[in-house]
Order: sequence, then structure tokens, then C-alpha cells
Amino acid sequence: MNTAALRLKLDTLLATLPTLGRRFDARNVRERMMIAVAVVAVSLLLLDRLWLNDAFKRYRTHQAELSAWKEQRRTIDSEIQGLAQELRNLQDSKAQQVEQVRKRLADAQAALHDTQQGVVSAQQMLPLLQQLLQRSPCASAQAGCSRLRVRSVKSLGRTEVTLGGVQQASPVAAQAASAAAAPSLGGLPVAPGPALWRHGIEITLEGSYADLSAYVHNLESLQQRVLRGGMSFQVEAYPKATMTLTLYTLSLDHSWLEI
Repeated sequence: MNTAALRLKLDTLLATLPTLGRRFDARNVRERMMIAVAVVAVSLLLLDRLWLNDAFKRYRTHQAELSAWKEQRRTIDSEIQGLAQELRNLQDSKAQQVEQVRKRLADAQAALHDTQQGVVSAQQMLPLLQQLLQRSPCASAQAGCSRLRVRSVKSLGRTEVTLGGVQQASPVAAQAASAAAAPSLGGLPVAPGPALWRHGIEITLEGSYADLSAYVHNLESLQQRVLRGGMSFQVEAYPKATMTLTLYTLSLDHSWLEI
């Protein structure tokens, strides 16, 4: 249908409106009410068919999408809250573990300090051995008693005591080992404990069996302990004999025992 035909029909409809109006006015009140109700009903039906139905469908679609989005949002919020709670629990657990490690380190350091207090220090080793020689009953010339004589004294160096045993220490290796052994937990640094060093000395004594036996007895009777690594005894010309003692001491000081 072209524009001219549509305009012609519209003009014809407009021309018939006055006639329709007169016919409507000629009817009684009841008929006019019925016609008005019918016109309104037809108008509403056409409005529903042409516009309201599509609008309502779009509205229901939007409502469904909005409900789905809200449900998704609630799910995401719940997951975020769960992850946040897990993170807080993990942080609390890590903090407790770090505190436990620090407490164990503090207890170990205290025990290490107490142990070290009961062991002769590296600096006291040589003076103590000299005092033992002076305390020997044969330290002075007596009839039938020979004097103890120190044949040799040799330092065995410094070694670091670790959980896996004892390793020979050098300045570079000790620094690298200390850095590698520094404890950490989940990226949180924990202060490392002090290194424990073992200093060794080998001393060879010459004297009679009684002299050497008394020296060992005095060594074992000390209030401060000396760790004995080994002992060898050899009779060269009776009654003289030689005894080689390997002695160790533990210390927090890494300074080497110099001879």
C-alpha cells in the first residue's frame, strides 16, 4: 500500500467521523456505554497485542537476568568470604608456627648456653692442661717418681657442629652455611641460632704409667668438662711411656684455638 492510498483511506475515515458521532449521539445512554466499553476493550486488546505483550516479555527477561546476576553475585561474595577466612586461618597458623619455632630456638639457645657453660672454653684449654701438669703428684722431682713431660701439642682446628654431624669450617664455607641454614617459615624469617664450634687439640705426654694415670684421673675429675676424642698409650722404654690424648671443647666463639 502506497502513501497516496493510505492518505485516501485516512481522509475517508476522518470524513466519516462526524457521521459516526451523530449516530453515537442518537443512541440511548445504555447503548452508548456499551459502545464505549467495547471501544475501550478493543483498544486495550490492540495495545496489549501491539506493545504491552512485547514489553512484558522484555520485562520478564530482564527480571530473570537480574535474578541470575544476583544469585551469581551472592555465590561470588560467598566464595570471597570463604577465601578471606582461609587466608586469615593460614596467616594465624603461620604466625603460630613461627612463634613455636622461635620458642624452640630460644629454648635450644638457652640449653646450648647452659651446656657451653659446663664445658671448658677454647681459650681456657691450654692453661687448664698446664694446671693439671702442676697438680700431678709427679710434677716435682721425687725419689722413685718421674716427671711428666709434654712431648708435643697440636691444634686440630675448628669444626662447626651441625645437625648432620661435624664439618670442617672455613671462613667462606661457614658464612655460606650459616646463610643457607637460617630458618624461615612461609617466607617469614626466623632469627637463626648461634653456631656451635668444636675446637680440638692433640697432646702427647711422656712419663710413667702412674704419672699418666693420675693425669687422666685429674682430667676426668674437673668440674668443667673436656670432651675426649681418643687416647693411645705406648711403652717405649720401661718405666717411661707416652700417651696421646685427643681433647675437644665446645664453644659459641668461632675463634680458633691457637698453639
